[in-house]
Amino acid sequence: MNPHLFVYGTLQRGFTNPFARALHDAATCLGPALLPGKLYLLGNRDFLYPGAAHDPTAATMVHGELWQLDDPTATLAVLDHYEGTTPEHPQPHEYQRMEVSVTTPTGTTIAWCYVLNRPTPETQRIPSGKFTPPATAK
Repeated sequence: MNPHLFVYGTLQRGFTNPFARALHDAATCLGPALLPGKLYLLGNRDFLYPGAAHDPTAATMVHGELWQLDDPTATLAVLDHYEGTTPEHPQPHEYQRMEVSVTTPTGTTIAWCYVLNRPTPETQRIPSGKFTPPATAK
């Protein structure tokens, strides 16, 4: 199984939620990476979080981090639960886990990524492509 994971939101370094800590304990951050697509701010005023729409032809980029997982099967099972992509979560899932091509300072890599599984209004787009956590981030 592919050992690489691209994260752009609440799983990045600096976040301390239990799932971010689980990732950080079970993987090595390889550094910054870019995903072609758009980044959106989701949720409500009490609970805000990002979602990326992957588009290989986009001129815009989502900024994030590339991680190498020690045990991809086990770690992705935990993160699938966090991202709501397991069978017990209601359909349709907000996200889907898929392999994408991301760009790093040293080249391109194929990595797993949780991308939006639904259309999102452009009014919610984060033009910079960078998630700056609001106080209400998960």
